[in-house]
Amino acid sequence: MKYNNFFIDVSCKQQNCKFEKVCGDTFLSKRSSGATRSIIVLSDGMGHGIKANILSNITATMIANFNYETLDVDKIARTILKSLPVCNVRKVSYSTFSIVDIDMINGIANVIEYDNPKRLIFRNGKRLQTIEEAFAVKSNIRNQVITTTRFRIAEGDRIVLMSDGVAQSGMGAKYRFGWGRDNVEEYVKNEIITNPEVKSSELASKVVWESICNDRGVTNDDVSCAVITIRKPKKALLCTCIPSNDIDDEYLNMLDTFKGEKIICGYLLATMIAEKGERTIVKKNKSTTPEIQHDWEIEGIDLVSESLITLNKVHDLLEQNEIYHQHDDAYNIVDILLRSDEIDIVIGKQRQKGWVYKINDYDLRHNILLRIIATLELKYNKEVNVTYI
Repeated sequence: MKYNNFFIDVSCKQQNCKFEKVCGDTFLSKRSSGATRSIIVLSDGMGHGIKANILSNITATMIANFNYETLDVDKIARTILKSLPVCNVRKVSYSTFSIVDIDMINGIANVIEYDNPKRLIFRNGKRLQTIEEAFAVKSNIRNQVITTTRFRIAEGDRIVLMSDGVAQSGMGAKYRFGWGRDNVEEYVKNEIITNPEVKSSELASKVVWESICNDRGVTNDDVSCAVITIRKPKKALLCTCIPSNDIDDEYLNMLDTFKGEKIICGYLLATMIAEKGERTIVKKNKSTTPEIQHDWEIEGIDLVSESLITLNKVHDLLEQNEIYHQHDDAYNIVDILLRSDEIDIVIGKQRQKGWVYKINDYDLRHNILLRIIATLELKYNKEVNVTYI
């Protein structure tokens, strides 16, 4: 099995304690170059507010910056624990942590935990039985215990991490001793059974919302839930600009064999694809947005749009913090890109000779595409592959 063909879908949702302006929990997710290894960290700082945020942030940042490819995970955990400051009064560390280290080459996941509620691991809608090891780390104040769990990943696996704000929600109100890990497990299991394709972000949101409801809308602690899903990547292909050798059989074969959603930006490119592939191109209704022109349909292509104006609006939409639903191609392209994990962008290098009034058209589109690519990678953490032909 090629584990590097899997995609790690990671999401964390949080709710600040009561009326605090910042969350005392810190979540970090980091991928190695080449996406062969993923490190996910959830740290819970003692108390809540600014102080807790600083403590958890220091812990999570330190953890994320270790070299997991060369160091033993047990040694890393011991080093981290010995580095954490300890409260002289309560005899506990100022922050707790959960670490998930996923090696995509060998298909192994390591979960390292200290004082957070224990992780939940699901496979095929049921809790996965794993072997847990515990070891003590000596300190000047007391022995502290770290637990580790190691297992081989499979498609569909889900790992759920949580802070105390989840497990202890509803304490003294809806539940005598809080929601509890067992109840959280039952809740998550039912959500997965009801919707096996539920996204990590949706599942994490549901857990956090249920925790808030347990506390009757006013949380008594910071609430954090992180969900990791192992699945096949969702792919998208965006083609724009005419290739240097026009449309040949190799280009058509690329379109036909691509496993994912396909977008063509540019009417001239679309007509050339239709003619070479002996397919019909059909003009659809005009867009409900005045500046975006009508679109077209070609068999085997999910979306065919105008190029320059549409791509410019795609970039603007991606830069917005909130993307509101609109009935035009720019929104539809953004929708496809954001629900995809891996995006292939194929850019033709041929300039349209003789079109004097469009002499800068290629450069404008190319610059917009570069901005779109940067936004997808930096803001949305998408894996983008660019090919010039």
